[in-house]
Amino acid sequence: MKHDSIDQDIESDLESELSTEDLCLTITLEDREQFKRLDQYLSHIIKDRSRTFIKNLFEQEYIFLSPDNLIHGQKLELKKMPEAGTHIVVQLPPMPSTCTPENIPLEILFEDEHLLIINKQAGIVTHPAPGNYTGTLVNAILFHPRLKWGRRSKKAWHRSSTR
Repeated sequence: MKHDSIDQDIESDLESELSTEDLCLTITLEDREQFKRLDQYLSHIIKDRSRTFIKNLFEQEYIFLSPDNLIHGQKLELKKMPEAGTHIVVQLPPMPSTCTPENIPLEILFEDEHLLIINKQAGIVTHPAPGNYTGTLVNAILFHPRLKWGRRSKKAWHRSSTR
């Protein structure tokens, strides 16, 4: 049958595009009973990541329907659990092994050889993470010319920290 050959072509194309970091998931009836939302389900499957991380992956199109679902015109939404039998692909982008210094302006309130106090700009991400590997506070601090971090411990403290 011609339909079977189309399905096989789609499967082989998908397999060639997937990396080793890809998760191929099939929604079951049990999944639908246990989870009301796709983001909750994916947070359960990808245990070390938050729903915000899942949302960022979805918005950047790292979470998508397997091409065999597209034939049926399904649409994927994080707030709705897909039907049983739906095939989903989650591409987990690899984390970079190093953090690159970047020339990002810092509002430095105080600094000496051991301490740097910064008024962090609203909207700037604190440290690199999936979806935000550049343009972070850590990238800016690494660029700072007078800092010699060496191998000593570095800690980021939020202004509301009490210790």
